[in-house]
Amino acid sequence: MNELNLRRIKLLTSKYSINTPHETTLDLLEEILMCSRRNISNIMRKLTEINWVTWSPSVGRSKTSSLSLNVSLRDALMQTMQEELSANRTHLIVKLLERYQQTALEALSLATEANNHSGSPYESLFITDYPKINTLNPLTAFRHSELQIIRSIYDTLLAKNANSSLQPRLAHDWAFDGKVLQLWIRRDINTHTGQRLSTLDVIASLDNTRQVKGPVQYLFSQIKQMTLGCNNSILIELNQPNPLFPYALTVPCSGIALPEEKKFSSGYRVNVGTGPFKVNDWAKNKIVLEKHGSYFGQTAILNRLTLDHKQSQPSDRKPQASTTHGNQQINSFSYICGQHRIKSQITHDSLKVLLQYLSDSRSSFTLGTPVNGMSLTENQSKFNSVEPPRLNGQVVIAEPKWTMDYLLQLSRWVKQQIQLTGVEVQSIELKDVSNPRSVKDHADLLLIEEVIEQPKSYGYYEWLITSSCPRFLYNDDQFKSYLHNISNAAESNSPDKKMLEIEQKLTEKHLYTPLFLGINFQNSNTDLNGVYFNSRGYNSFEKLWVQESKEIITSHTRLFQTTPHYFL
Repeated sequence: MNELNLRRIKLLTSKYSINTPHETTLDLLEEILMCSRRNISNIMRKLTEINWVTWSPSVGRSKTSSLSLNVSLRDALMQTMQEELSANRTHLIVKLLERYQQTALEALSLATEANNHSGSPYESLFITDYPKINTLNPLTAFRHSELQIIRSIYDTLLAKNANSSLQPRLAHDWAFDGKVLQLWIRRDINTHTGQRLSTLDVIASLDNTRQVKGPVQYLFSQIKQMTLGCNNSILIELNQPNPLFPYALTVPCSGIALPEEKKFSSGYRVNVGTGPFKVNDWAKNKIVLEKHGSYFGQTAILNRLTLDHKQSQPSDRKPQASTTHGNQQINSFSYICGQHRIKSQITHDSLKVLLQYLSDSRSSFTLGTPVNGMSLTENQSKFNSVEPPRLNGQVVIAEPKWTMDYLLQLSRWVKQQIQLTGVEVQSIELKDVSNPRSVKDHADLLLIEEVIEQPKSYGYYEWLITSSCPRFLYNDDQFKSYLHNISNAAESNSPDKKMLEIEQKLTEKHLYTPLFLGINFQNSNTDLNGVYFNSRGYNSFEKLWVQESKEIITSHTRLFQTTPHYFL
């Protein structure tokens, strides 16, 4: 890696985008690199050797060559500067700063951070048996195991404290009149690539929330327009007044993600963020998170966190002894909802009787606390022993792939109760938890557990819009009418009452039955500290720390033995 190679990569990146295969010719490369044809092969060979490009030369004079750039100019500068820093050389760094200016400054910041990590022993945590991750896109993720990571790599504009009051985050101040929200963005936010976060970045990210089809699209479709304001601020105008909207900017799905992507050899990719961790590697069987050393807030204590998807074998590694910290009820609940399909092998009336029986017999599931619904209030009804009704037919239940024992047992209980009525049960996997409509044509029932955000007014509002139940039950036209009713409820003088009435109509007009409150079983490794779950069941990765400078290996199921929805 020398200065000449940097000049060549600068010339190539001015013509070609990175991580994209390009067809090119020797004539064109001769023009771009400003050299003779006989030197092209040597130049491309050298750049290939240091993995800055992937080059497949043409065979035959009339054929094109294939070229893919593996690094940006900033990446190449960072690698060069990292070598110079490791060798305690500064002469070339000074020259590069003069020549490449801002790009070199960003590269130097990244190189310094990387050398600080590699130059000293760091504390790291290796968690085995972590559920496999399908996406780290805040707009399409719905599984809690994915959102747990997303909240560590993307920051939200606002945050909530333990009392659910709004707090500053990327925005240091805000003003809201019910329809127009002004947010003043901090000027000291460094992204994971060393660039400063701009107000245009924020607007572009928020614009995606209303454009990209996903579980939260309808939550942000109420945005009418966004404009730049004074003093590094942005203005968000809503289609109609909604006093609950600022809370939507506190949840992981609203995390600010930049258009720039980091691509991995596995084929996975992740957008650049600003959070306390950044993704260092994403392979088929693991994700490696690395501390963001230039984070504007409280930085992570661990330097590296590896989330391994493979089930560990006892002979491979033995987790440290763990300690159980008990369990707590969190702001989530399980429910089952149903529909009568054209191809259903059970009548609508039988489905209704079946779900009523499940509701009445909840006392037989001793692990759970019966719940009234999204209010998360305990059902105080006396549940006596209930004789199962005599029914016939077959039901198909769609459910996620549970990874926690609590909801595995709940799933078994539901199926056993149904079988007691004489109805046969077939189970299919809801593979895309963010899209319950994917099983609408194949399943009669949907079993799920979901979180209710706080404060409760916003929690009701978000659950009614984003939960699986209405998206499983309604078609597009029905869902639009349903959303209109929610908007009216949010604007009313008694939004909580109106939204609870909408949920009640789901019970009365459709097949929707709340089941049990969510439970969070907390275990931790004796060498691991900072394992504290909030009311949603989230643990802050940035607060984890080990007692010595060493790598701790622990099982995900031992560390996070929590409600099954938490890690679906």
